[in-house]
Amino acid sequence: MNLYHLTGFDADKALEEWELVFKQLKDYVEDKEAYKCTIIVANDAHEYEERKNSKGEWFTPSSNKGQEFTVFVKQKPLVDEFSKCIIEDVQNAYVAGDRNRGRAIFEADRLVES
Repeated sequence: MNLYHLTGFDADKALEEWELVFKQLKDYVEDKEAYKCTIIVANDAHEYEERKNSKGEWFTPSSNKGQEFTVFVKQKPLVDEFSKCIIEDVQNAYVAGDRNRGRAIFEADRLVES
Protein backbone atom coordinates (compact mmCIF):
# COMPACT_ATOMS: atom_id res chain seq x y z
CA MET A 1 0.00 0.00 0.00
CA ASN A 2 1.05 3.58 -0.56
CA LEU A 3 0.93 5.34 2.81
CA TYR A 4 3.38 8.20 2.07
CA HIS A 5 0.92 11.04 2.68
CA LEU A 6 -0.50 9.45 5.83
CA THR A 7 2.41 10.43 8.05
CA GLY A 8 2.23 8.45 11.27
CA PHE A 9 -0.61 6.59 9.50
CA ASP A 10 -3.57 8.94 9.75
CA ALA A 11 -6.33 6.33 9.76
CA ASP A 12 -9.13 8.91 9.86
CA LYS A 13 -7.78 10.64 6.75
CA ALA A 14 -7.36 7.29 5.00
CA LEU A 15 -10.96 6.32 5.71
CA GLU A 16 -12.17 9.69 4.39
CA GLU A 17 -10.23 9.20 1.14
CA TRP A 18 -10.87 5.51 0.53
CA GLU A 19 -14.04 3.89 -0.77
CA LEU A 20 -14.04 0.37 0.66
CA VAL A 21 -15.34 -3.00 -0.51
CA PHE A 22 -15.65 -6.10 1.67
CA LYS A 23 -13.69 -8.99 0.17
CA GLN A 24 -13.59 -11.83 2.66
CA LEU A 25 -14.28 -12.97 6.19
CA LYS A 26 -11.20 -15.03 7.09
CA ASP A 27 -11.76 -16.49 10.55
CA TYR A 28 -12.14 -15.70 14.24
CA VAL A 29 -8.82 -14.84 15.92
CA GLU A 30 -8.89 -15.93 19.57
CA ASP A 31 -5.92 -13.74 20.64
CA LYS A 32 -7.65 -10.59 19.41
CA GLU A 33 -11.19 -11.74 20.19
CA ALA A 34 -12.13 -10.49 16.73
CA TYR A 35 -13.03 -11.57 13.22
CA LYS A 36 -10.31 -11.11 10.62
CA CYS A 37 -11.52 -9.58 7.35
CA THR A 38 -9.93 -8.53 4.09
CA ILE A 39 -11.00 -5.19 2.63
CA ILE A 40 -10.24 -3.73 -0.81
CA VAL A 41 -9.74 -0.04 -1.55
CA ALA A 42 -12.20 0.37 -4.44
CA ASN A 43 -11.35 4.04 -4.96
CA ASP A 44 -8.68 6.36 -3.57
CA ALA A 45 -9.67 10.05 -3.70
CA HIS A 46 -6.25 11.36 -2.69
CA GLU A 47 -4.41 13.34 -5.37
CA TYR A 48 -0.80 12.21 -5.21
CA GLU A 49 2.01 14.68 -5.86
CA GLU A 50 5.60 14.10 -6.85
CA ARG A 51 7.92 13.42 -3.89
CA LYS A 52 11.58 12.81 -3.28
CA ASN A 53 12.60 9.38 -1.97
CA SER A 54 15.43 8.61 0.46
CA LYS A 55 17.88 8.38 -2.47
CA GLY A 56 16.96 11.88 -3.62
CA GLU A 57 15.06 10.64 -6.68
CA TRP A 58 11.67 12.10 -7.60
CA PHE A 59 8.63 9.85 -8.03
CA THR A 60 4.85 10.02 -7.84
CA PRO A 61 3.32 7.53 -5.37
CA SER A 62 0.71 5.25 -6.90
CA SER A 63 -2.94 5.20 -5.89
CA ASN A 64 -4.16 2.64 -3.35
CA LYS A 65 -7.03 1.63 -5.66
CA GLY A 66 -7.20 -2.16 -5.69
CA GLN A 67 -4.98 -2.58 -2.62
CA GLU A 68 -6.08 -4.89 0.19
CA PHE A 69 -5.76 -4.51 3.93
CA THR A 70 -6.84 -6.29 7.10
CA VAL A 71 -9.57 -5.31 9.54
CA PHE A 72 -10.21 -7.04 12.86
CA VAL A 73 -13.78 -6.48 14.07
CA LYS A 74 -15.46 -7.48 17.33
CA GLN A 75 -18.88 -8.08 15.74
CA LYS A 76 -19.21 -10.71 13.03
CA PRO A 77 -19.66 -8.82 9.74
CA LEU A 78 -23.00 -9.18 8.00
CA VAL A 79 -21.69 -7.69 4.76
CA ASP A 80 -22.04 -9.38 1.39
CA GLU A 81 -18.89 -10.18 -0.54
CA PHE A 82 -17.78 -7.26 -2.77
CA SER A 83 -20.30 -4.87 -1.19
CA LYS A 84 -19.29 -1.33 -0.29
CA CYS A 85 -18.66 -1.03 3.42
CA ILE A 86 -17.66 1.33 6.21
CA ILE A 87 -15.44 0.57 9.20
CA GLU A 88 -17.18 1.83 12.35
CA ASP A 89 -15.72 2.66 15.75
CA VAL A 90 -12.04 2.24 14.91
CA GLN A 91 -10.12 1.55 18.12
CA ASN A 92 -6.65 1.11 16.66
CA ALA A 93 -4.94 1.45 13.28
CA TYR A 94 -1.33 0.76 12.37
CA VAL A 95 0.97 -0.34 9.58
CA ALA A 96 2.63 -3.75 9.40
CA GLY A 97 5.94 -3.81 7.55
CA ASP A 98 7.59 -0.77 5.97
CA ARG A 99 5.97 2.47 7.16
CA ASN A 100 5.59 3.82 3.60
CA ARG A 101 4.75 0.62 1.76
CA GLY A 102 3.38 -1.66 4.48
CA ARG A 103 -0.09 -3.07 4.97
CA ALA A 104 -2.68 -1.10 6.90
CA ILE A 105 -4.36 -2.93 9.76
CA PHE A 106 -7.47 -1.66 11.53
CA GLU A 107 -9.08 -2.87 14.74
CA ALA A 108 -12.70 -1.79 15.07
CA ASP A 109 -16.07 -2.64 16.51
CA ARG A 110 -17.85 -3.50 13.26
CA LEU A 111 -18.16 -3.34 9.47
CA VAL A 112 -21.42 -2.16 7.93
CA GLU A 113 -22.65 -1.93 4.34
CA SER A 114 -22.66 1.57 2.94
